[in-house]
Amino acid sequence: MSCIIFTFIGAYNWDFRVEFNLLEFYGFVPSLLSMITLTMNILDVSKYYLISAMILFLLTQLLIDIFLSLRDIFPLKYLITLRVPITLILSTNLFLISKL
Repeated sequence: MSCIIFTFIGAYNWDFRVEFNLLEFYGFVPSLLSMITLTMNILDVSKYYLISAMILFLLTQLLIDIFLSLRDIFPLKYLITLRVPITLILSTNLFLISKL
């Protein structure tokens, strides 16, 4: 489930009307990382490492979004109402699951 949300948040960053190729790449990276995570799951990599990687990916994505919001590339309202709550809830849940 967290891979789907991680990918969705990355896809939200795709805006082909803006001439900012780095932003398009940043929107694609979550899809690529989710694919790698799913492949690692199929290959039976330790669940602890997969969950830790997902938490790291989510928090890194949040930090980059904060940076982009502060540079007025993303609206700050999007960050406060959507990104921070979703990331904190998902990261907390994943952390709790990893302790089971």
